[in-house]
Amino acid sequence: MATRPGATMQPPLQWSMTSLALFALVYLGASLPLPTRAIALVPTVVVAVITVRELLRQRREDAPVRMRLMPTITLVLVGFVFLTAVAQVVLYDGIKQYQDCLSGASTSQARAQCEVQRQQSGFGTVIGG
Repeated sequence: MATRPGATMQPPLQWSMTSLALFALVYLGASLPLPTRAIALVPTVVVAVITVRELLRQRREDAPVRMRLMPTITLVLVGFVFLTAVAQVVLYDGIKQYQDCLSGASTSQARAQCEVQRQQSGFGTVIGG
């Protein structure tokens, strides 16, 4: 692995531990109720920035492909988590109405009515119901 003169190799462990800690924050944020769950977007963006910087550093230093594999997988996971969190924020009103309806439904007939309302609102077509 060729490195530039004066360049220092950042140990992969440091990047891995930083990403792991930030993913723990994402997980904690994702476990919060909506709309507070949107806070998970902040560490997700931070993980994405750190991962892109790590990939660029590895590219500059001609790191082997196997070294670039984990940051690439991390970037894909971060993208998935980010899109999921954004979708939950965008669909919050429909999700909240549906959850409120289900929590107030004490019979199977009332739950069926919630399903009918979800389908009629167009929300059901978005989540594949």
